[in-house]
Amino acid sequence: MIFLVKGLLRWLLLVPLKGASPIIPVSIIYLLGRLGGKLYYIVSKEIRGKIENGFRGLIGADSNSYNVKQVVKRCCENYICSELEVFLYKRMKSENIKKFVEVEGVENIDSALGNGKGVILLHAHFGNAHMLMPGLGHRGYKINQVGLLPSDVIGYLEGVINKKPDSLMAAWFRLKEDYEKALPVRFIYLKRSMRPAIECLRRNEILAISIDGGTGDAMAVPFLNKEAFFLTGPIRLAIMTGAAIIPTFTIRKKDCTHRLILERPVDKIGSIEDGIRSFTSILEGYFKRYPCHYVRLLAYDILPFGGGSK
Repeated sequence: MIFLVKGLLRWLLLVPLKGASPIIPVSIIYLLGRLGGKLYYIVSKEIRGKIENGFRGLIGADSNSYNVKQVVKRCCENYICSELEVFLYKRMKSENIKKFVEVEGVENIDSALGNGKGVILLHAHFGNAHMLMPGLGHRGYKINQVGLLPSDVIGYLEGVINKKPDSLMAAWFRLKEDYEKALPVRFIYLKRSMRPAIECLRRNEILAISIDGGTGDAMAVPFLNKEAFFLTGPIRLAIMTGAAIIPTFTIRKKDCTHRLILERPVDKIGSIEDGIRSFTSILEGYFKRYPCHYVRLLAYDILPFGGGSK
């Protein structure tokens, strides 16, 4: 059943919704996302079971203070809403970006850029982290984003789901690549040279990079009641260049739009482990307040909660 539903949802995304997305009211797109998320929750019994069990194990006795099923249901709704937001990329402009993303802590970027060594926006796959790109790019900031090419994502997913993605999934990633070209950002792709990442920081630009996804060396650190693995590369890059690290989080509001929160820069980093723990200590707090933004990663054998060092 879940495969039929996923196939139907992807077909809807690729055919009728793609054609109608330029004129559909934004509120309707988010309504479809919430409804699609509820359907996804109903049919994905195995996935929601893994998330529920993983969440209880991660949060321990504190899980009694949460409605775990509601957390997972909201997680599914957030996931489908994030997928549908791809269709909004071409509609986001400098004149309307405040309707999609509000920003808190922009003064932290401005202050860090004043040091002349660039800024690393360090984020997890928490909420729809992609929204930091239009949220800041359409406000005039020069953003560089480290990520995977869609073709590389398909290969990565083969290892995650232990099978080759079907043609609809492959088509969906190609469509996402097309829409991402509308974002006010320069992409720096993993599995290629990382020299552009170093050079953009030396030009005193902003580099957005995740600490919990893709590939690379990872280090195990305590995270709540478990051990989790986080990538060492972003911290190495900061140490190498002297760039400031600003922990960055994207929170979905009740109306499905976003709060982009730019924390104060991490204090001077003594080691890679210090840098990772400085970030994860903040991430733990956000996880406790907004678990539905992060628990989906518990369903798969990938970083940070599975897979170890890749």
